[in-house]
Amino acid sequence: MVGLKNALASRLLATRRHASTQPGKSALLCAFVLAISSATGAAAADKIKTTPLSERVIYLHYNHTGAPSTISRDQAIAAGEHAAKVWLACDDIRFVMSSDSFAKPGVRDGQYIIGWGAKIPTGAGTTDDTLSAVLPYIRDGKIIEFDIILNAKAVRTADDLVGTLVYSFGRALGLPDSTQAGSVMQQKAAYTESSPRPSKADIKACLELYP
Repeated sequence: MVGLKNALASRLLATRRHASTQPGKSALLCAFVLAISSATGAAAADKIKTTPLSERVIYLHYNHTGAPSTISRDQAIAAGEHAAKVWLACDDIRFVMSSDSFAKPGVRDGQYIIGWGAKIPTGAGTTDDTLSAVLPYIRDGKIIEFDIILNAKAVRTADDLVGTLVYSFGRALGLPDSTQAGSVMQQKAAYTESSPRPSKADIKACLELYP
């Protein structure tokens, strides 16, 4: 039984809601999907949420295939660069928009891929309005690879993409959701602004994870 459990990939999904501009309506923003591939099998949820990256510089590859017509390739790259700059406040951690790619997100291939999908992987709390999913692969207590799948039906503007990537990069860093006002890691937050910034608590949490 233990061997069988170790052979199976376990998943934990944590969802985030995004306050809609329409009163009384909300839409799911992101789903954090953890594909655990370590030899120990499933890990406790609280440990999963604070799993650090194994590398301090992450070279991201972007696949524009399937992107909505309302977001150009250049806008997507700029959104990624903007989101990456937001996390420069976390010392020694850098996200770099490295190159274009035709690799599909969600495949274990040794690359960090940002790409688009017609829908997000199904799971607890995910709907057609879920904007993105972060899929990390964990080994020896650290994230050794992750991909970000963007929902082409839900992410419609460059500003939407900036906010989605800021949150997704935070989850990729291993940061948990926050209930503190001003945090970009809040489960319920409105990304109506084009320049979201992590709060002091966000940065503190990141520095504690990457001493």
